[in-house]
Amino acid sequence: MNTIKELITINDTELRVGITGTAASWHTQYQASSWVFVGNLPNKLTEGDVLVIMSQYGEVEMLDLQRDEDTGKSKGFAFLKYEDVGSTILAVDNFAGSKVLGRSIRVDHVEKYRLPKETKNKEDEEEAMKKDGTFDIYGGGGENAKKEEEQQQQQQQQQQQQNENNMDRGVDLFAKPQMDEKKAEFFNHGYEMLDLDDENAGRGEVGVGSKKSKSNKKKEKKEKKEKKEDKKVHKKKKSKTK
Repeated sequence: MNTIKELITINDTELRVGITGTAASWHTQYQASSWVFVGNLPNKLTEGDVLVIMSQYGEVEMLDLQRDEDTGKSKGFAFLKYEDVGSTILAVDNFAGSKVLGRSIRVDHVEKYRLPKETKNKEDEEEAMKKDGTFDIYGGGGENAKKEEEQQQQQQQQQQQQNENNMDRGVDLFAKPQMDEKKAEFFNHGYEMLDLDDENAGRGEVGVGSKKSKSNKKKEKKEKKEKKEDKKVHKKKKSKTK
């Protein structure tokens, strides 16, 4: 790989000679690779930060920011794959010597790059799931995603069939749902049972309905009868004493 000074010198020479963008350019030997090396990065930068910076010159397909296995901290360099080879040329030419947080970053071509074993296995697994239709871009893939999609399709088909049947019978799809006769009868009967008792209403209490008011009336009649009988007995006692 070239140093920052070497990259700047090579690019200046090509511009001076006039071979930039031609088959004689030094970039031609890397035309089969979409990978670039990004070095001298500030350690505080995350994958997202690197993507924001590097995506200025093309769509980024993959980023492998090297981190320490024990601490998880960035090692300050990464390997990045662009969607288009032309983006690698733009990145190498324009980022050479550019400063990020006070540090001059180095971007250079990578002729051959081997993906880490874990990353490669994951990429192969996702590619296989895409082929058999089990890959889910939101959930990461699996049979569950496929089953959920099938269930949703079945529900949509059932709903569509039900709507078509209702239209054939002349049912208004936008009308309010009608209540079952038994439910309506029970519903109305419940309202009849809810009644305010006169005596309890004065104290701010709600009666349990007509049953409670009838029992109160019976009690009142019974009390009146008992009072009348007491008066009769009392009169008889007075008449005897006279």
